[in-house]
Amino acid sequence: TPADAETRTLRHLCHTEFDCLWQGKKRLKNRGQAYKWLRTLLGLTVDEAHIGMLRKDQCLKLLEELRKGEK
Repeated sequence: TPADAETRTLRHLCHTEFDCLWQGKKRLKNRGQAYKWLRTLLGLTVDEAHIGMLRKDQCLKLLEELRKGEK
């Protein structure tokens, strides 16, 4: 989905932090659980639940929620 530079940067940050939910040492969910959480959080369908399709406001909300979990 086309985006300006700021949104592309936010998508990249989202992907990096979101992947930590289901990959690596601090894994909290499996991949399916992580994407279900993403869909619920942002009110998305299965087809819409791709970080590369998120708008700026959705990216900011996702980052906010991901960072809450780090505290």
